Parts: sequence; C-alpha cells; structure tokens
Amino acid sequence: MIIRTLALALAACVLGSPNLQANGHKKAVVVAPAPCVPMVAETYTAQRTVMRCEWTEERRQVTVMELVPEERVVRQKVCRMVPEIRDVQVVRHVCKPVIEERMVERCVVKSEPVEKTITRCVDRGHFECQPVGCKGHMKNVWVPCPTMETCTVVVNECRKERVMEKVSRARMHVEAVNDTVKVTCCKPVMETVDVKCTVMVCRPVTKEVVCRVPRMVPVVETYTACRMVPACGK
Repeated sequence: MIIRTLALALAACVLGSPNLQANGHKKAVVVAPAPCVPMVAETYTAQRTVMRCEWTEERRQVTVMELVPEERVVRQKVCRMVPEIRDVQVVRHVCKPVIEERMVERCVVKSEPVEKTITRCVDRGHFECQPVGCKGHMKNVWVPCPTMETCTVVVNECRKERVMEKVSRARMHVEAVNDTVKVTCCKPVMETVDVKCTVMVCRPVTKEVVCRVPRMVPVVETYTACRMVPACGK
C-alpha cells in the first residue's frame, strides 16, 4: 500500500511541473491523490500451459553407407612364359686326333760278349770207400777238395746308348666348331584375361532404426499465486 501511494504522488508531480507545458498546449490538470485504501494479500489457484521437453522413441528410415562384397569380372593383363623353338648359333669344342712326327731320344740297351779273367773255387775232390752207418757198411763217399783256379770266361755286358729316332705320335687337338642347334626357350607374352574376383563396394542401405528424440509437449499445470486486493472487497 505504501508503494502504491508513493507512485500516485510521483505521477501528480510530473504532470504538474511547469517545464512540461509547451507553447499552444493546455496546461496539465493536476489530479488529486486517491484516498489511501488498505490492501491485503490474497492467495488463489490457477492453471497454465507450459512446454515440457520429453524423450520419445521414433522409428525412422535412415540411409547409411555399407561395404558390401560383390563379385566382378575384371580384365587384367597377365604375363605368361610361352615355349618357343628357335635356331641358335653355338660354338662347341671338338677333340680330333692329329698324327705328327717328332724326333725323340731314347735309351737302347746293347749286350756284347767280353772276355774276362776270373778266379773261382773248383772242387777237386775224390771218392773214398768209408764205413757208413751203425753196422759199418763200406760205401764210396765223396771227399771234397776245394781249389782256387784262374780262368778266362766270355760274359755278356750290357750298356746303354742314346739313340735319336723319328716317331709318329697321335695327340688330341681341340677345335672350335660353329654349329646351329634348335633350342627351346621361354618367351614372355602379355595376355588379357577375365578374372573373377570379389571386391568391397560401398552402397547406400536403407534401414529402419529406433531413435530417441526430444519433443516439446504442452502440459497444463496448477500453481498457487499471490495477489494484492483491497481489504474492503472481502
């Protein structure tokens, strides 16, 4: 009540101020303040609609990109080794016998008779009749008589001589021969072939998912408020 009285007094002062009078306008009318009415607080119940955020589940169709295996036929180049027969010039070495004459020196053993005077032991013994054995039988027994004699004999002596002679010998001679042979070799060949392979392809896929979304829902709620009313109205 005190606040209301002060507000009315302030409004009267503003309207009655001489600075607010303009040229050619009427003067403001000063209103007398209303009599002081006692005010009391009154509690009442009211309803209002407010927006509340709630989480709800919704089914939505969403499109996502997924990797899906897919079989494809791909053309690619392949290098293959193909056998090929061709003539190749080769050099091979051949051994051939060659007969050649050479002068060689060799040793020859020759035997020649030679007279020599030698001293030798000769047995000049004789037979004598002597008893032999236990019974004493008489038998002729040779009685040796060695004697040294000098005599002349003919013996063969061997001696070596070096002789030069011409001989024919065969030796192996190596010759290089050019020859043509057939050789099987591998030749690289590029071919284009179709190969079936599995690749991962990114494709859009539509799915139905359940998601939670916020929604503003109007809700009516009852609340208790307080207001100032004149005391005489009760």
